[in-house]
Amino acid sequence: MKIGYALFDQAFDTGDGNYWTWADTGLQPEALRHFYTEYASKHRPPKPNGLTQDDIWGGIVRAENNVVVYRYFNGDKDDIGRPQRFVLLTAWIPVSQGKTLNVFSAILTSSPVFQHVNENAKQIPVPKPSESNRAAANVVGIASKELVSLCNQVSNELPSYKTLHVKIEYVQGQFKTLPFEGEKNPAYRPPATIGGSHRKQTRPNLPPEKMANHIKAEYEKLLEENKQLKQDNVTLRRTRAWVILLLPILFLLGMIASLFLAAIL
Repeated sequence: MKIGYALFDQAFDTGDGNYWTWADTGLQPEALRHFYTEYASKHRPPKPNGLTQDDIWGGIVRAENNVVVYRYFNGDKDDIGRPQRFVLLTAWIPVSQGKTLNVFSAILTSSPVFQHVNENAKQIPVPKPSESNRAAANVVGIASKELVSLCNQVSNELPSYKTLHVKIEYVQGQFKTLPFEGEKNPAYRPPATIGGSHRKQTRPNLPPEKMANHIKAEYEKLLEENKQLKQDNVTLRRTRAWVILLLPILFLLGMIASLFLAAIL
């Protein structure tokens, strides 16, 4: 999975009026500035120094062809001793990969890059993680039940939104549910299945350790449905072959019967 990371630190000016301490190649400055101005800045924690390493204050944003997962961290004080410094880490993912199960909750809670920033947020500047740490960022995390459920809901509904901002506040073990904000995609249509019906694109609210069994069962169910469809197709083809074979015979018998009746009369 391709994930690009960028870090914003209000206490570290890079010298050109830019507070993005570091960003992966390919993440454009204009896109970073737009994201912070339009989304992240509108969901800043009121008291960053009150966040613990277990708290999650952030969100998920769909902007153009990317999904951005972001999280604020407690940065303690800036370089002249002022409190309420915060550090913001963002993970940029192509929209096409945003439907991967548990990817958002995994990034927020278990990504080595997020863990690295969580442990070093009070440093100025926050050091960039090593390549070996970054390479291990493709993980499957286990978070709170509410967070996993919300992130799965975002994955399911992501294609139906043109723009989307889901705010997450998980503080001191309490999960706050906030409404989705965004613009629906008028061109979106749910994927059709055979017969014109629509399969509901939702995932059950199961513990992560039980999800593999559920996916396996769903896969076996799809295999069984596919097997039945193949059998139905074979039966249809055989019926069609018999009809094609019998039609000339019936026609011939009809002609013979007509000639016989004509001879009698």
